[in-house]
Amino acid sequence: MWAQQVELVKSKGVPLYQQLAEHFEALIVSAVLKVGEQLPTEAELCRQFGISRITVRQALGILTSQGLIERFASRGTFVKQANALGGWEIRTIEDLVQQGIQIKTEIISWRLIEPPEAVRSYFNNADFVYRLRAVRTHDAVPIYFVENYLTKKVGDQLSKQDLTTRTVVDLLKNKLNIPLMVASEEIAAGIADKRLAEHLWIKPGKPILIQRIELRDEVGELLQIGTGWWHGERFKRRYTFS
Repeated sequence: MWAQQVELVKSKGVPLYQQLAEHFEALIVSAVLKVGEQLPTEAELCRQFGISRITVRQALGILTSQGLIERFASRGTFVKQANALGGWEIRTIEDLVQQGIQIKTEIISWRLIEPPEAVRSYFNNADFVYRLRAVRTHDAVPIYFVENYLTKKVGDQLSKQDLTTRTVVDLLKNKLNIPLMVASEEIAAGIADKRLAEHLWIKPGKPILIQRIELRDEVGELLQIGTGWWHGERFKRRYTFS
């Protein structure tokens, strides 16, 4: 369809790759191509426009440098959000809730388990806790992989459907009406292993950011420990102090 909207002209005085880049730039800016939408493959673009793969790659390189698209090995090319993902300002627990509204969740597993030793002590040596593993996405592109542990009392009140459409922070506060008095956050740098790389659409060994959040109720009891492994290029946090 897009090939019918433009004809690349060799005698135009503008390189073919520049013409192609300008064509897609216009489609993206005018929202004909929307954020998160996938572009045709290089081979498909070659056939549609009757040009070489080198020309296609030069055009895609321009769009990438302009921040209009993002390319993932073995996944494809996607229209990119103009603003950096993860750029939320966190000042209150309400800000954490608001952050979750902008993110979609793809659940990998949600089940009751015996907690690992590293987790058990945080929950007063409980015999069982709930564990959520999921990938958070924004405009169809993965932002971070998350692993949350919740008390059995809390997890018994949540369904898989709840967790697909809402974040744990939102559910605790607005569905279960549990007063959240303390949310502590710790951020560290790390390297993606093979499993994380697959979920985040990056190569193993790439830098990532590791975010750990604890949520406690009004008496200081731990409700959740959560760890998020963020794509290194999609995390930006801003704090405001006064």
